[in-house]
Amino acid sequence: MSNLPSARLLAVFGLVFLVAGGGVFGYWASSGMPFVTQYKVEETVVEEDPFGDEIESTEWVEGFKFGLIPDTDENPVTGAAVLGGAPVGFAVVLFVLAGLKARADRRRQRRDDEE
Repeated sequence: MSNLPSARLLAVFGLVFLVAGGGVFGYWASSGMPFVTQYKVEETVVEEDPFGDEIESTEWVEGFKFGLIPDTDENPVTGAAVLGGAPVGFAVVLFVLAGLKARADRRRQRRDDEE
């Protein structure tokens, strides 16, 4: 454990990764939280026929909604679970390492104080 950077530095990097992952999930939440990434968006069009009646129809137009998981296997990195989950997982690892490093440093300091 002595080869690790200081516990504070590990915790700071963990916080940076946590914020980055949170930003990805925040963007996903702000785009309507679709489960699957969408590259075409449903749009309702209201038209009036010659008799004055309104007719609603649905059309698919090019658009992008960031989803939780990718829509195809062709582009597997477009989901919030992948883009946001990886930094959050890495942040958890860094926080655990920071805690272990701080604990080892405290034990080493206590041992040195006793001698």
